[in-house]
Amino acid sequence: MHHPQHNGRPLDEIRLQDLQVRCMIGIYPEEAVRTQALRLQLSLYLDTRAAALSGQLDQTVDYAALAREINFILTQGRFRLLESAAEALTAFILSSPGPDQHRARIEAVALEIVKPEALRAAAIPSIKIFRDAAGAFVEADFAAAQLIFAAPEAALVRFRIPPESSLRPCFPGWHLKALLTGSAGLTCEGRELGAAEVLEQDGIEETFYINPSSHERTLLAIAHRDPRSRQRRANPPAFGLIQPNVL
Repeated sequence: MHHPQHNGRPLDEIRLQDLQVRCMIGIYPEEAVRTQALRLQLSLYLDTRAAALSGQLDQTVDYAALAREINFILTQGRFRLLESAAEALTAFILSSPGPDQHRARIEAVALEIVKPEALRAAAIPSIKIFRDAAGAFVEADFAAAQLIFAAPEAALVRFRIPPESSLRPCFPGWHLKALLTGSAGLTCEGRELGAAEVLEQDGIEETFYINPSSHERTLLAIAHRDPRSRQRRANPPAFGLIQPNVL
């Protein structure tokens, strides 16, 4: 593979190797009732010079945070195909980060996902893809949400909660499965939420998430297709219900 460049200069490469995630993935009935191990090899291409000079983590990639986000997407997504899982992950990595998630811009990503248990040692299937910012999934922005990726069975959405307001997340045609907080500071039903906290309780779509701060906060959501909906892709003018805080 040709090494990615930016403005004629080869990009730096950050690798995350042998990341292991157990999740439900596959098209066969037995794969819908048990988890399987996935092994990931990830290369991120970016310019790391600013981080090297400043010593600031927010000018590079926090790979501990990225590993948590990858785990969330794979375990909650329940993708049918490795192709969909790989596309969702690369689309997320190349997407514009939330305002409460400070990191450098990633120009390109190479990803390999290995599914070692699929064929019971007869062979080991895998997929390897390369995506750059120009060839990534095209994001769709709405008033309160950013659609990062959508497969027939699952979508990845980032909800934005403006300062001093609250959001009840909803996504027409889809059922929200789980949320991941971007940073600490949101409150829900009287409880302050921490950073990278996973929420998957009942009534997740009926709850208001309050942002009392002066900075925008985000929630990363996994949504599953609502079988009652005939929509192939939701496209109303707005998603989620935002209202000012009543303090």
